[in-house]
Amino acid sequence: MKQIIQDLKSGATILEEVPITHMRRLDIDMLKGLAIISVVLYHAGFLDTGYLGVDMFLVISGYLTIPSVIRRLENNNWEGYLSFVLNRVVRLYPVVFIACFACLLTGVYGMLPDDFENLSESIIATEIMSNNILAYLTVGNYWDVWNEYKPLMHTWYLGILVEFYIFIPLLVMIGKKVERRGILAMVALLTFISLAIYLMPYFSDPAKFYLLPFRFFEFGIGGLLAICSATVNKRNRQNSLGIVLLIGLMVVVCSAWLPGQIDKVILLLSVVVLTTTVIYFDLSGISNNLIGYIGKMSLSVYIWHQIILAFWRYYFGKDIGIGTWFLLLGVLSVLSLLSYHLIENKVSINKKSILTMAIVWSLIFTSSMGIYMNAGIIRDVPELDLKVNEAHRGMFKDYSDKIYAMDKDFEEDGKIKVLVLGNSFARDWANILLESKYKDSISISYAHDQQSGFDEKIKKRAPKADVIFVNSLKEEVPVCLWTSKKEDVRVWCIGNKNFGESNGIFYTHRNEPDYMNQSVICSNQVIKDNIRRKQDWGDSFIDLMSPVTTPKGEIRVFTPEGKFISMDTRHLTKAGAQYYTRLLEIEKYINKDR
Repeated sequence: MKQIIQDLKSGATILEEVPITHMRRLDIDMLKGLAIISVVLYHAGFLDTGYLGVDMFLVISGYLTIPSVIRRLENNNWEGYLSFVLNRVVRLYPVVFIACFACLLTGVYGMLPDDFENLSESIIATEIMSNNILAYLTVGNYWDVWNEYKPLMHTWYLGILVEFYIFIPLLVMIGKKVERRGILAMVALLTFISLAIYLMPYFSDPAKFYLLPFRFFEFGIGGLLAICSATVNKRNRQNSLGIVLLIGLMVVVCSAWLPGQIDKVILLLSVVVLTTTVIYFDLSGISNNLIGYIGKMSLSVYIWHQIILAFWRYYFGKDIGIGTWFLLLGVLSVLSLLSYHLIENKVSINKKSILTMAIVWSLIFTSSMGIYMNAGIIRDVPELDLKVNEAHRGMFKDYSDKIYAMDKDFEEDGKIKVLVLGNSFARDWANILLESKYKDSISISYAHDQQSGFDEKIKKRAPKADVIFVNSLKEEVPVCLWTSKKEDVRVWCIGNKNFGESNGIFYTHRNEPDYMNQSVICSNQVIKDNIRRKQDWGDSFIDLMSPVTTPKGEIRVFTPEGKFISMDTRHLTKAGAQYYTRLLEIEKYINKDR
């Protein structure tokens, strides 16, 4: 342990290592600066392809890290391995700890239970550097608009980074004595395999985005350049071609400003190739000091920017004007400067600091786990019928997913047989029916359209159904439904719903007099979807938005009793389902007088 700590004390910080010499590459600092600026602009909503800045980071990390691992682990000893991994973890964790603690405190102020539960789950995953795996298993879609309200959604990158730091030294330690040509072959092979599986259509997009095996090629390409280019730091490679390539890189990153749509895969591969090539030409002579300085503190900027943006959106609204943007930019600048100079550059690696970090880690982890296990409920929330002493995980899911128990064939019970087909919106409709006064007169059979055996269930259940509800366009309805159902049975289309993007925006105003009268503009996508379905189904379309629309054309978010209509702005609460039974003529849809 003593030797490991000595190694850590002498080690370079995470973003300061160079592959061949100890001279700092100013152009790489500039590249990191351009990358982090792109990422911040993307999350702020100003640059649709700014997320590609992360791909620049992955290439740069591979370029800086792989040669460093080769030098440090030439003797193939486990102490060297542990010192390498701990060096990076210790350099990362202090900033991450403070960020997680700040998120907890800010969340306590006014986050709704479900959102606070998700935040605590993200803190737990971030602390064990695996938020990329959590995102893959839960959210899946990085571009989902609801991610804008998640303060730690961006720490998936740290997960991939730490996993790379753990894996690459093991790769180097495969042989008893490391030879550069052997490592070159292994890195090249794994880079090729990673790129190949990334390009294959057999794997899901979430897996390709969040998991290391599909991202290793970006690290690998950067590392291969460093290994193969023994004279990479010589300035005689700086020429007009390098400058042109740098400009080309920024054009690709800003490609959203160009006409037409360019495939995400092409954009990513272009950024990887151009970043590697720009590094090769060494443009330190034309580096911008300000952008380079931003690049030096890119870790702090990266950690804090999404936290600031997400909480602002959650508490004050999504729209960020120019004045607000400059305010948030100022807050980000101050936090990043303090974080970089007082934390990143002041980390003292010794037994005391490691013990301190372990204690802080445990406290934050334990607090987050307690919040998570209590379903994020730290206060009574009458708007959702939630009480602290009745909390348990999965409360909302228990209600919205209870319809899965009805995924079964009809029984001969003399009741009106209702077949409901589709996704979670279809389950919402089933809940509306079950909250109505006709709940004892109907028998519901439900089938999810994404589960196996869907067509077989339709063929078996449709002939017995007295009424059928779907949540799709006619062209998406399986043909077997039309051929299996009774001729006189009507098929209804359930409309989509939207009650904003975050209930947190409404909950923030809970102490204001007109709190319960808040409304929101419906999503343009939902409006377009419903218009198309109305045109497609005509009188067989069930419009769920018009009944909750105010005279001003906005959507109510509370029932007259002061309850949230939706738990997550998409799916109904029990109170919301009960509210709809009063707004709709349920007997019109269930063929009561059959």
